[in-house]
Amino acid sequence: MSRGIDVDDKLRIIGQTLHALAVVSQAEGNLVRAARLYGCAEATLEPFGIPYYQYAIADETVLGRSIVAVLRGLGPQAFAAAWAEGRRTPVEAMIEHALGRVTLPAPVLPSPGAYGDPGISPLTPRESEVARLVTQGLSNREVGKALTISERTVDAHVQHILNKLGFNSRAQIAAWVAVSRSPTTAPGQAVR
Repeated sequence: MSRGIDVDDKLRIIGQTLHALAVVSQAEGNLVRAARLYGCAEATLEPFGIPYYQYAIADETVLGRSIVAVLRGLGPQAFAAAWAEGRRTPVEAMIEHALGRVTLPAPVLPSPGAYGDPGISPLTPRESEVARLVTQGLSNREVGKALTISERTVDAHVQHILNKLGFNSRAQIAAWVAVSRSPTTAPGQAVR
């Protein structure tokens, strides 16, 4: 007697499939669709405690390189808006969108000015340190130990980083850090 796939296993498979579809969308040049799919995949996998792939970004796996390419291609604001839209979109609708059966409207971009002067990073030096450690996959407690600050202070820094960049996840911070360090961006220069 064979056992069927339970709901949790099905959702994990769907989340991983959304990742794969996002990589394909990025390879095809559909960056908005890719960012939406990454956001939906993250939201689908979150309830299972599956960390999103900041490790993939730091290690430059295919998935990590794809997320960085999407961020670089869209710019931080459009990337954040499309990712957030993907998180809000029901999985079924996102699958239909991935398959080209449903067209979603263009994402609504956050108000301009979140990044200030394009030649200056929007993050303080301490926030930049926190972001770099988040990219390494460290928890807030581990970041606090590394910087000799309280976990609560790290929580506040992470929230400020998310707010300043218009992001809603640590994976987005990791992608932003990866793009910020890329050879095409000068050190300390904001990514647009």
